Amino acid sequence: MVNFASEFDKVWKAALHHKMAKLNIPKSCIEWVKTLLWDRRAEAEFDNTENKYKLFRNGLPQEVLSPTLLLINIKSIDENIAENCETSLFGDDLAFWTSGESIKQAERKMQKP
Repeated sequence: MVNFASEFDKVWKAALHHKMAKLNIPKSCIEWVKTLLWDRRAEAEFDNTENKYKLFRNGLPQEVLSPTLLLINIKSIDENIAENCETSLFGDDLAFWTSGESIKQAERKMQKP
């Protein structure tokens, strides 16, 4: 089992846009997502002292669209798992498994490219 929870903060925006295009998502939607993710900033204030803005170069905002964008980003990850393994991607979790006559046989299947 692999959990991608911290991946929300690590999404590389340029790669996400490329993957969206490969999935034939309309250009207008891709441009809208670019606008959503472009120039995201945060500012903190403590004891009436303003800090400089923090620019978020990568990652996704905490909003309703982000889980869908994360799934688009990690959608192709199961292409690199051995073809004799089953996979299931749900939310930010990936599970992969196989079966065999013995544990050793199952281990070999999981490690086979």
